[in-house]
Amino acid sequence: MIFLGKLSFVVYIFNFFVLDIIRTVLLSFNFEQIWLSTLLLLPIFSVTVVLTSGIAFISKRIIEDPAITYGHKLSQSIAVAGLRVEKSLIRG
Repeated sequence: MIFLGKLSFVVYIFNFFVLDIIRTVLLSFNFEQIWLSTLLLLPIFSVTVVLTSGIAFISKRIIEDPAITYGHKLSQSIAVAGLRVEKSLIRG
């Protein structure tokens, strides 16, 4: 659960996308009553959790983590530049 907690926003974003893909695949095989079957609910849920978690993990590692790191570096450089301007105004 801690793993999913760290990915909660990305899981939220991709969950509906994965569910729509699973629904489309099942409907393409003419499983029209598949959503009514409680017997298949657990396998569908399991596949959804595994696919969503995998996509979320990859997305977090490739997009979110580098963007956060870049944002921290950018904010630090802006803060340092702001201090330089402030010092030059005080001296100036």
